[in-house]
Amino acid sequence: MKLAVLLLLLATALMMSQESGTIFQDDFENDLSKWDISEPDNIRLIDSGDPKHGQVMELTPGGEFVRALIKNSEGMNSYSIEADLLFPQKEHNYFGLIYNYQQAGERIDFGSIYIKGNGSYIRVNPRRDYNAHRTLYEEYKTPLVGEDAIEIGEWARFKAEVIDSTCHFYVGDMTNPKVTFDLFELKSGRIGFKPRVVGGAFWLDNVRVSSILRFSYQGPMQ
Repeated sequence: MKLAVLLLLLATALMMSQESGTIFQDDFENDLSKWDISEPDNIRLIDSGDPKHGQVMELTPGGEFVRALIKNSEGMNSYSIEADLLFPQKEHNYFGLIYNYQQAGERIDFGSIYIKGNGSYIRVNPRRDYNAHRTLYEEYKTPLVGEDAIEIGEWARFKAEVIDSTCHFYVGDMTNPKVTFDLFELKSGRIGFKPRVVGGAFWLDNVRVSSILRFSYQGPMQ
């Protein structure tokens, strides 16, 4: 009996360790060597002017293919990713999360959920052969209001939990996902970020990726 209890405790400890294990982090105080950058002129480190944040990664629109992908994130399929986010200017802009990114030859597919800064809402926008599909999922457009509303020039916190083809997306409140999206078919792939095609930039800081075994939210789907 004692052995069984010990084994159970060890298994529980191992599970908790796997769930809370950080596998990637970047506070952008050094360089961008941890990232694959598609357009170096549009993705760079800048001084935020905020002593709490120091250097941050700025992503500025410059066409369809501007993106920053975490190096060696191929095959990722069970993780959380979170970061601090700021829109510095009141103009058309968005922050786009990339997940389950896969490239085969010239074809690129990935899941994507974005936050519209100057509109303070979330939309899902998976890309199939790089074609945007947000108009297929109008019912997932979710306003960000109250304490979770996006304010231009103020830092916000986001988190996404991705397991296989399902993504739980959080903004502000880290207890209840704002959006749960499971209609993108790919179950693994690289992780990263993208700005709007045209418009304004966004800043990122304190990116962290952790391995998980299950979604933290187990209630009814939103």
